[in-house]
Amino acid sequence: MGSVWQALAFGFVGLTPLGEVLTLDPRLPAGWSALELNLHHHGVAARIRIEPHAVVVVAAAPVELELRGRRVQCGRGRTELAIETRGEI
Repeated sequence: MGSVWQALAFGFVGLTPLGEVLTLDPRLPAGWSALELNLHHHGVAARIRIEPHAVVVVAAAPVELELRGRRVQCGRGRTELAIETRGEI
């Protein structure tokens, strides 16, 4: 089960934990409406939902992300971030 989560997180979400920052480079496959993962990063529980044109983060405490090279501070609760579409798989 863990290897399936890793394939989704590292493959489709493009998740890379770099110190205090979570780096995301999402690539949602054609035909998928969304992909949602739960994770803990430095003790902070978060849910990350990848949609075709947005990333939605729901975090228990503030978390810093890098989304396709752009640093973003996500506060506690729900944060929605627009993303550019870069071709689907």
